[in-house]
Amino acid sequence: MTLLENKITWMQGFEEIYGSPEENRPYADVISSKQKDWILEYRFRCADGTIKHIRDHGLSVFNKAGEPIRLIGAMQDIDKQKRYKQELVSRNETIGRSYLD
Repeated sequence: MTLLENKITWMQGFEEIYGSPEENRPYADVISSKQKDWILEYRFRCADGTIKHIRDHGLSVFNKAGEPIRLIGAMQDIDKQKRYKQELVSRNETIGRSYLD
């Protein structure tokens, strides 16, 4: 993402896999915070309409004036991890309740 030119470049096939990036990417806080390294987790609408949990790892590049000029990063689908974690929490709560009964 080149910020001064307001230009986004995505890998080939990105929109077919993940949907429209312009509508899905929550970068405003990263840009305004002047963070160099960042990790974002958010829900993302895929091209097929499903919603998935995403972890985004990235790096902000700044010019000499301290203005963000580029964001470089990679997305990771963590939807299964989130579902497994929720299932584990739910099972632990069930076990805890049955233990107390």
